[in-house]
Amino acid sequence: MTMALAIKSFTARHAYRDLTLIFTDRGRTGRAVNCPRCGEEHVLYYGPQVDEAAAMAWVTPELLRTCGNHTGWLSHSEAPPVTTAEHRQRIGRAIVDLQRHMEAQDAAAQTCLPGPERDGLILASERTQGEINELREELA
Repeated sequence: MTMALAIKSFTARHAYRDLTLIFTDRGRTGRAVNCPRCGEEHVLYYGPQVDEAAAMAWVTPELLRTCGNHTGWLSHSEAPPVTTAEHRQRIGRAIVDLQRHMEAQDAAAQTCLPGPERDGLILASERTQGEINELREELA
């Protein structure tokens, strides 16, 4: 039986760090895989009941099937680790955390004199806004 899960790497990094540790503690391997069509990076979790080849044989067509709407968990022969409601809550909390971080970046930029440090803070804030926008796509 193929038991495997996959989620966008970006989403895993911002909303699922705790589950990553649980998966690896339980003997599951995490591997980066890319959608063959758009290149979006995902983390594929598999094992110990399934090997990498079987997990890849499942995830590749799944990524192609969902291309253009890579949101939430992909799962095969097992339930996703969280409900849809909990997934949305995790994404919401990650957005709030990033918004706080962005506000701190903006405040720091306002206190800096014009120059490289201020420019770097402004650029970092813009990147953070991009991350917030990407997470909001998970909620759409």
